[in-house]
Amino acid sequence: MKTGFLDIEVSKLIKADWNYKEDDAKKLNDLVNNIKRNGQVENLIVRKVGDKFEIVNGNHRYDALKELKIKKAIVCNKGEISKPEAMRL
Repeated sequence: MKTGFLDIEVSKLIKADWNYKEDDAKKLNDLVNNIKRNGQVENLIVRKVGDKFEIVNGNHRYDALKELKIKKAIVCNKGEISKPEAMRL
């Protein structure tokens, strides 16, 4: 699998269970409105885990993309990096 910037099916993305950030309804609403207005302007950072891509950075953007039923996300794929490496990012 190629690393770097890619278009990935949103259905292939999963949230990292180790992410310390909490869900925030206001932030989600703001992101949904921003993506409606401008499209996805910031990529998500992901790592390959099995047949999925775990979100290293961008859980709120992921939630907004799902709410808007957007099928593909722009990601920076870091490849098969370890969990400690992902957590440092």
